Amino acid sequence: MEGARKTGRLDLRMAEEQLRQIDAAADVNGIGASQRPSSRLMESARRDIAEQGLIEQLREPV
Repeated sequence: MEGARKTGRLDLRMAEEQLRQIDAAADVNGIGASQRPSSRLMESARRDIAEQGLIEQLREPV
């Protein structure tokens, strides 16, 4: 998905301190501040989807 055309948009409202922390984390990781939230959201989404799949598998009758 790295080279995918970006057509969607997600706007976030946050406190100035939160934004400063995101900027600092982005600097530490050598990425742009706008890339940090999207990369972390994708990691979280993938993890949530994988965990949900595991939960669904556990619910299936044996």
